Amino acid sequence: GRVHAQFQQVAISPQKLTALGASEEALELLERYSRAVSDPQVTLKGLSPMVDELESMKTRLDGAASFISDDDPLKGIMSEVSSALYGEVLRFRRGDLIG
Repeated sequence: GRVHAQFQQVAISPQKLTALGASEEALELLERYSRAVSDPQVTLKGLSPMVDELESMKTRLDGAASFISDDDPLKGIMSEVSSALYGEVLRFRRGDLIG
């Protein structure tokens, strides 16, 4: 006899898609920021708008995460990304990048 593979369809909620999208955007932003920080051509003044973007991305990410259940692994990942965003904003605002 022939064996038919069974595919289980998993419905992904719109909230989860939003959360995944926000997470992906946040990681891309962190990557761009990292490149900018290590670029000697980019001044602190040039980084400032990007830091504002990191800050608003954190707010957006936290908002999206609030719709994800606590036992979902995505929530943990989002929390780590949010912490990374916060850490970079804090480093910049504290003046850690000066000198």
